[in-house]
Amino acid sequence: MDKATQPSDQATNAVDKAYGDQQDIQKYYKRFLNANNAVSKKHETWKILDLFDRGQQWDGAALPPWVPKPVTNYVRYFRTIKRANLASSIPSANFYAEHHNDDETVANLQKAYEHVWHMEKVDRTVRRCIDRALLQGTAVAYVYNDDTYVGGKYYGEEDPDNHLYVGKICVKRIPNGNFFPDPNAYSIEECKYIEVTEVIPLKTVKQTPAFKKYAGQKLKDYNINDLDFNTDASGDFYTRTTTKLNTSLTNIKGDELVTVHTHWERYLNESGAWQVDVSYYLRNSDFFLLRIEDVKPSEYPFAIMYDEEEENDFWGRSTCEDILENSKIVNRTAQTAAILATLHQNPQKVVWKESGINAQELAKTGNLAGKTMQSNVPASQAVQYIQPPDISRAMLEVEDRLKADMKEIVGINEAYTGQSVGSLTTSTGVNSLIERSSVSDKDKMMQIDDFVERISYLIALTIMYQWDRARPVMNIQANGRARYDVFEPIDQLTAENLTLRVRSNVYSKAPITQESKRQQADKLMQMQGQFQYNPPIITPEEWLKFQDFDIQDEIMQRMEQDRQKADQNSVDNLAKKALELGVMISHMLEQGVSMEEAQVEAMKQAQQMMSGEEQGEGQGQQQPSAPAEPQLPQGATDAVAMQNMAQGM
Repeated sequence: MDKATQPSDQATNAVDKAYGDQQDIQKYYKRFLNANNAVSKKHETWKILDLFDRGQQWDGAALPPWVPKPVTNYVRYFRTIKRANLASSIPSANFYAEHHNDDETVANLQKAYEHVWHMEKVDRTVRRCIDRALLQGTAVAYVYNDDTYVGGKYYGEEDPDNHLYVGKICVKRIPNGNFFPDPNAYSIEECKYIEVTEVIPLKTVKQTPAFKKYAGQKLKDYNINDLDFNTDASGDFYTRTTTKLNTSLTNIKGDELVTVHTHWERYLNESGAWQVDVSYYLRNSDFFLLRIEDVKPSEYPFAIMYDEEEENDFWGRSTCEDILENSKIVNRTAQTAAILATLHQNPQKVVWKESGINAQELAKTGNLAGKTMQSNVPASQAVQYIQPPDISRAMLEVEDRLKADMKEIVGINEAYTGQSVGSLTTSTGVNSLIERSSVSDKDKMMQIDDFVERISYLIALTIMYQWDRARPVMNIQANGRARYDVFEPIDQLTAENLTLRVRSNVYSKAPITQESKRQQADKLMQMQGQFQYNPPIITPEEWLKFQDFDIQDEIMQRMEQDRQKADQNSVDNLAKKALELGVMISHMLEQGVSMEEAQVEAMKQAQQMMSGEEQGEGQGQQQPSAPAEPQLPQGATDAVAMQNMAQGM
C-alpha cells in the first residue's frame, strides 16, 4: 500500500465504521421501542401492584384532605405469607454426567458451583426473584462473570509465580421494568434479541474500564447535552428522573442520569452454530460503549421465574394480580365506612343566614368544648346538622365476602398461617388441612425447581468457559465447617462435548414437607420402640435427620464418632480372640495333637463362646469357663466369625 494514501484510507474506514455503528444503534433502539410498546400495559399493572404492595394505593388520588385513606394491604400480606412457605429454604442443585467418562469433570464442576452458590449467596437472589414473581408474575435473574474482580493469590504447584485469579461469577435480579424481550417470542429460547436497560450516572459510565478501553476518546468527550431526553425512553416504569440536571446550581457535573442499553442477539452463524453478540450503547450516540461478538457460552445469560405461566405470552401472571380488583373494592369499602364514621363524629352543618353566625368561624371552632356563639334566632333554628346514612350491613357483608374470596383464590387458611384451626385437635388433622391448602404451592415449587436448574446450568457454563486458571474453592459441609479444595480448569473441547444434567428439589425443603417427614419419622420410631424390629425400620440417625435441632449436625457427628469407636473395639476384640485360639491350637500341636483334632477342639471352644455370649446377654449370668489347658477367654464379639477362623486354622 502506498504510504501517501494510507491516512486518507484510514480516515475513510473510520467514517464508515462510525456510520455503521450509528445505523446499528438506530436499529437496536427501534427494536427496543417495539419491545417497550408491547410490554407497556404490563408496566401499568406492575406499577399498580407495586403501589398496593407498598401501601401507597391512594397516591395520586384527587381526594379532599379530610377524606380517610385506609390501607387494607392484602397484596403484601399474601405475598409475604407465600414467600415464607415457598422460599424458606432454597437448596443448591446437583450435576450429573450423561456418560460415566465425564464423572470426574462433573465432580470438579460441582465443587466450583457450590463455591459460587455459597460465596455469592445465590439462594438469597433466588428468594428475591420468588418474591417479585409472586407480586408481578415474572422475575428475571442474570448470570455473569465479573472480570473486574481480582482474587487472592493461588499458591499451587502448577502456578509457581502465584498469579492472581481474575473474575467471579455473580447472579443478580433484573427488574421487570428494565427487561425487554423480543415481542414475538413466548420464551427465552425463542428470542431473537433481548434489550436490558439501566439508569446510572454518566460519570459511572465514563469510569467503567471496559467502556473506557473500547470507546476511548469518544466516551471521554461525550457531553450530557448530546442526549435528547425529550425522546429518550428508559423503560423504567417507576419514572425515575432522567432529565438534564445542569440547569440548577445544586447539581454536580457527572451526576446526570443516563440510560445504558444492552442489546443481546442470538442467531445461527455461517457454520450453523449458535452465536451470541452483545452491544452496549447510549440512545442518541454515534458510537458503541462496547461490542463483543461470539460471547461464551452461546446462551442468553438469563433465567425466568414464573408465578403462573400464561399461554402464548412471555410474561407470567401473579396470584396478587388475581386479587387486585377485589383488593381495590375492599379498600374503597373501608374508605366509605371510614367517611361515614367521620361524618357521624363530625356531621356537616347548615347555618341560617338570619342567625347572624359566621359560618367560616363555625367551621373552624364550632366543635370546641365550651365554645359560645351568639344567634339572632333560637339555637334550634340557627344551626342544623345533616345526619349521614348509617354504615350498611350489606356493605360490610360484601367486604367480608371479598376477603374470604381472596383467601380462597390465594390458597391460604388459618392452618397455613399458623393460626388456630378450630375443632381440629390432632396433628394429623392439622397437617392434612395444611396440605390441602398448599396444593397449589407444589406446582409453584416445580416452577422454582426449573428456575434454580436454569441458574445452576448458567453458572456451570460460565465456570467452564470463563475460569481458565486453577483457583481455590470453598464449600460448606453439613457440620457447618468450611472445606477448601482446588478447581481445575476445564478445556474448551471437554466443555463443548459435555452433556450436563441438572436436578433441583425445592419441595423436599418446604416447611410442609419437612413437618410431614418429621411426623412420619416419629411414628416409625415409636413402632421401632414398641415392636423391636430387627433389622430396625428406622435408626436414631435416620430419625435425627428429619428433626430441627439447633445442634443437629454436632449430634450426628458425635454419634458417627461413637459408632466408629465401637466398631473399632469390636474388631480389636475379635482379633484378640482369634489370636488366643491360634495360641491354643499351637500349644496342642506341640503336645502331639493332630491338626484335625486341634481344629475340632477349636470349633468346640468357639461354639462355647457363642453359646456363653448369647446366654450372658439373655440372662446376665456368667458361663462356665473353658478347659484349664489352655485357658480360653469367655464370650466373643462375633462367634460365627470365630468358628470360621477355627475351621481355617
